Amino acid sequence: MTARVAVPTDYPRGMLLLLLTGLAVPGDLDDDGVPDADEPSLGLDPTDPDSDGDGLSDGVELAGPTDPTDADTDDDGIPDGQETATDPLDPDTDDDGIQDGTELGVTQLVDLHFSAGGMLFAGTDPSVFRADQDPTTTTDPNLRDSDGDGLLDGEEDLDHDGWRSGAIGGTGTAGSGETSASEVDTDGDGLDDRTELVVLRTDPRDTDTDDGGAADGTEVLVDHTDPLDPEDEVDLRDVDHDGLSAFEERERLLDPLDPDTDDDGLLDGMEVYEHGTDPRYADTDGGGLPDGYEVDFGLDPRDPDDDRRTGGYSGGCTTPGVSGGLGILARRRP
Repeated sequence: MTARVAVPTDYPRGMLLLLLTGLAVPGDLDDDGVPDADEPSLGLDPTDPDSDGDGLSDGVELAGPTDPTDADTDDDGIPDGQETATDPLDPDTDDDGIQDGTELGVTQLVDLHFSAGGMLFAGTDPSVFRADQDPTTTTDPNLRDSDGDGLLDGEEDLDHDGWRSGAIGGTGTAGSGETSASEVDTDGDGLDDRTELVVLRTDPRDTDTDDGGAADGTEVLVDHTDPLDPEDEVDLRDVDHDGLSAFEERERLLDPLDPDTDDDGLLDGMEVYEHGTDPRYADTDGGGLPDGYEVDFGLDPRDPDDDRRTGGYSGGCTTPGVSGGLGILARRRP
């Protein structure tokens, strides 16, 4: 930011009134509201109505807050004439820690400007300006918390460069870097960033903080388990992929590590939810045929009479079958 041009204290009162009202000023060939004779002493070009090329006439800037010799008075990468919704005197209008230009996706500073008369005028100071490193994502320079997740934009974009650095973790992999200032739920696990960071103490950059196999949001909102305790998720998983959770299998005295506890050819979950048979016994109806055989051949595994009316099966159910994990015998129902 260059030192702002000051209107001389002895500048004619009537001339200032003309500048403020926009009325025609005598001896003003470039029609910028400033007498040509006064422009050189003010550092302006009497042949160019907008000496610094920022989109505002010299007269408007002299009468207003911005510097007519500096196209970007606050050095945020936005020309003064384009800062209609933000403060042209404050590089960070909402005081969230990120410059206005960075929030809006500006990647190039405002260059030095040669006026019509060949005078050189200042642009953005590169020592102040922070270019946006990811213009595909933007935030609101008038909102301190653009995504509404309860964290200030500057608390999420820690280096204030507009780019979310790091990676999203999952089960078995850790998250890293920053949270997103433009997304309520950075890791997409169903919980907003502030809730994870402040309330639950889970990682808003990791979908499964405890690496237990369930997303943090699923644990909190659906399963009502502790997202910081990986052990409480084991009971909710179907370890052997038979359609029943480990908890359900233990409740039913089944083997959570064997998908077909009674070795009758039917998955434990199919027996419980589809066929109504007992997954602890290979021959639920005690008719002499395994449940899986009866289902395959259109018989009723709960009716012992149809077992006796059919032939062709010589295997029987007389030999106990032993399951892998619990040692439960596959046998006829007593």
